[in-house]
Amino acid sequence: MVKPIKTGDLVLLRKGDHLRWFKAQTISTYNRIVQSAKTITSTQGSTTTTTTIPAVTTPVTTITFDTYWDNTARRAPEDNADWAWWTYADFTLYYGMACRWRTHR
Repeated sequence: MVKPIKTGDLVLLRKGDHLRWFKAQTISTYNRIVQSAKTITSTQGSTTTTTTIPAVTTPVTTITFDTYWDNTARRAPEDNADWAWWTYADFTLYYGMACRWRTHR
């Protein structure tokens, strides 16, 4: 079971060896059509049959971060590259993290 992302959750965006952190500011989910509905008509002898196949959809989640992903405040010192939006296929999003250990003063 996948825990849903909620507004205010911490998320990490990774590209290559670099991670950047953000808070989820807005989240929306919708169904995207993968394959449109189809109608198939077949005739056998004098009988015509029409079958309607519903559209195939998949859920898509859109997340708006609290700041732009190239914000230098969210980068490690050795991470000096700007991330072009068209390279999104190279990104990995991590979420649902929980603190399992804390230091105390």
